[in-house]
Amino acid sequence: MKKIFFFTAIFYSSISFANVNSQLNSLSYEYVNDNLSDVSKKIQAIESFNHKLNVTFVEKLFESEEDMFLWIDANLERTKFHSLAEAKSEWELIDKLQEFEITDNSSLKSAYELMIRIQIKTLSGKMMISDECKDNFMKHSEAHSEIYADQIDKLYSEYRGKEHDERFEKIKAIIKKNDFIRMYNCTTYFKQCIGL
Repeated sequence: MKKIFFFTAIFYSSISFANVNSQLNSLSYEYVNDNLSDVSKKIQAIESFNHKLNVTFVEKLFESEEDMFLWIDANLERTKFHSLAEAKSEWELIDKLQEFEITDNSSLKSAYELMIRIQIKTLSGKMMISDECKDNFMKHSEAHSEIYADQIDKLYSEYRGKEHDERFEKIKAIIKKNDFIRMYNCTTYFKQCIGL
C-alpha cells in the first residue's frame, strides 16, 4: 500500500511545472523521460539550469563549457548550485535530452543558444529592446543553429548503430565548443546593439 501511495504521489507531482526542477534532480532520467516530451524536458532543464546559474549574458558571456564551469566553480556562492558536480550533472542531463532531438535536426537548437534566448526573453520584459536588435539576433542565431544541427546530424549519422567511442566524444566536444564561440559572437553583437 505504501508503494502504491508513493508512486501515486510521484505521478501527481510530475504533472506540476513547479516540481519539474526537483524531479530532474531527484528522479531517474527514465522516469522524467516517460512523462514529458523531449523538447519540453530540455527547455525546462535549461530554464532550471539558467535559474541556478544566476547570471545572464549581460554580466558574463561564456566562450565554452569549460569557461562556464570554471566560472561556476569560482563563483559557486553567487549561483544557486550546491556544488560544481551538481551543475555538471544538470548540464549532462541537458546534453542527454539533446540527443533525442537529433532525429529531427530541422528544429535542433543547442542548449547554450536556448539558454541565451530565454535570457533575452526575460530581459525584453524588463527593458525596451529594439525589434532590429532582436531580429538580427534571431537571424544570426538561426544561421548558427543550422550549422550546429548539420554538424551534430552528420556526427550521429556516422555513428548510427555504432558505439560512441573516444573519437565521437572529441568531435562532439569540438562542435559544442564552436557553438559556444558562435553564440558568444552573436550575443556580443546583441549586447552592443542594445547598448550594454
